[in-house]
Amino acid sequence: MLCGQDFSAWHRIKSDELWHYYSGDELLIYVIDETSKLNIFKLGNPLLHENAEFQVIVKANTWFSAELNKGDYCLVGCTVSPGFDFNDFEMAKEENLLKIYPEHHDIIKKLCKK
Repeated sequence: MLCGQDFSAWHRIKSDELWHYYSGDELLIYVIDETSKLNIFKLGNPLLHENAEFQVIVKANTWFSAELNKGDYCLVGCTVSPGFDFNDFEMAKEENLLKIYPEHHDIIKKLCKK
């Protein structure tokens, strides 16, 4: 669950990750694809949140982060396939991401752990 100003900082894993919306407000998932394009997906209830989806997939080895769009909280779940292992998890270092993707400076600075 993400609440208030909580966010999921930029990271990547070695497996595909499927995010599931369960309850609450809309979540924005930021994904930098293999062409360096920043994609923004809205995770939420499409009956309540315009252009939202109940599920969003993030491909393996892709940098991504997430934050609330508006509101107080979003309850989500994630399914990782073929499976999750902490050895396959990499938290982004702000300076490294900025060197690779300078065009995404503002969102990288906003959603990296200090």
